[in-house]
Amino acid sequence: MTTEIRSTPKPRTKPQPRPVQQPSPMPFQRYQPFQPIVLSDRTWPAKSVTKAPRWLSTDLRDGNQ
Repeated sequence: MTTEIRSTPKPRTKPQPRPVQQPSPMPFQRYQPFQPIVLSDRTWPAKSVTKAPRWLSTDLRDGNQ
């Protein structure tokens, strides 16, 4: 005895794109500026770092540079 089971195929739907992950904001309020250290033999200018330096013009995030 053979039983034949027929099922209807599910309709194909377009795959839903994954939601784009939003970067979390930098919690800058958690970090206090450092207190300057007085050194009499300091040979470089007594400047405070106010922003990140621009070291390279290339984007090294992919690691292929």
